[in-house]
Amino acid sequence: MAVIKPYKGPEPYIFVSYAHKDMDKALEIIGRLVPEGYRVWYDEGIDPGTEWDEYIAGHIKGCGMFFALMSKNYLLSENCKDELNYARDLGKPRLLIYLEDVALPEGMRMRLNRLQAVHMYTYDDPRLFYDKLFETRGIENCRKTEDPDPVPKDREDICPVCHSGLDYKVEKGKTNTAVRVECAECGCSSYSTWPTQKWALNMNVIRDIELENFIAARKKASGKKGEIFRSLCNTWGPARDTFTNKSPADYVTFNSITDNAGVGDERNFVRIRKASSKDSYSDHVSVIPGEELIVYIYFQNDARPSLTKSGEGIARGTRIRAGLTRWQVNKKQKVRVSSTVSADNAQPKEVWDDCCITTECDQEVILKYVPETAVLHTSGKTNGTILKDTDLFGKTGALIGIDSLDGDIPSDENGSGHITFRLKASLAE
Repeated sequence: MAVIKPYKGPEPYIFVSYAHKDMDKALEIIGRLVPEGYRVWYDEGIDPGTEWDEYIAGHIKGCGMFFALMSKNYLLSENCKDELNYARDLGKPRLLIYLEDVALPEGMRMRLNRLQAVHMYTYDDPRLFYDKLFETRGIENCRKTEDPDPVPKDREDICPVCHSGLDYKVEKGKTNTAVRVECAECGCSSYSTWPTQKWALNMNVIRDIELENFIAARKKASGKKGEIFRSLCNTWGPARDTFTNKSPADYVTFNSITDNAGVGDERNFVRIRKASSKDSYSDHVSVIPGEELIVYIYFQNDARPSLTKSGEGIARGTRIRAGLTRWQVNKKQKVRVSSTVSADNAQPKEVWDDCCITTECDQEVILKYVPETAVLHTSGKTNGTILKDTDLFGKTGALIGIDSLDGDIPSDENGSGHITFRLKASLAE
């Protein structure tokens, strides 16, 4: 794993205290913090010949937040315990990140039982752990807030937001090929489809067009207040064959009809609106503290209705999973709300889409799931069922169904429905 350069400078930063036997795990965590804009220092940054104790003590004194990566190795290290004790003596905000299930000695437990703590080892999905980590009180003081430099004029293949290189992903279907241009650092992306034959004949030309579209759309969005990221929010996938109401699929496939009378293009199946608004659901919403948002996730089995009688057209093991890329939003970083619909016998096995949340608020805005608001809406007995948030936001998703939560979704008139859930926005403490 590549070593990340520790922060050097006068601004508040996160001091990461860890046992050197846990370095791989420490670098994994640091590797997620730094791209999010957090300033991080750890002892890999000690210059040769430096007096170790004085240097460590100086960096603990200068930090704005202290992370202790708790493990059996950490408890066996006198240096680690000295660091933690010194941070306590200085009154530094501290977070305990448990890498594994360890029992603290009685004296240490008495001193640390009131501290913030995250148990990393309990999360099957790493994204949920990092969502929780980014909610830590005080962590935002250690995050960069300065505006990015102007885009260099001699570079056209970089993201106008963070200046990282752009990546191209190609997903080929039988009739259409989808081209996705995205920036791995800040999450900006654009998505469009081309006829597969045209793509094969004009690959380099289309690549250039997609790059120009991405750059132009992002620059245009950046120049309009309240419009940041709007043009690049909606990204569905994978590339797949599409159908119409008159010509549905001959196999189980989800959200692939483009002229649905109720929702239009089913590939755009994740939408959002303000709870207090009567507006239609859309791909984007701008939020202010105190508001509630409703996320809408549509699903439909697009196999021919006649295939349900034989069982061939029934989707089996159907699940819906939802998630947020992060649980905080500010003027510079949007939140992408995504969902996947999957079934064991579907082609493709899963489809995904997202919408996004932005804010014009000068302060960091926290988004929280409102408990017991994840509701399944169907034409059968499961209509109104409240889904467990641990399932919906979990690693495998929530099992759904029409008359029972058995994962079966027919392809007849009962083979569609949707899930809604609410998010509440509030100011970060």
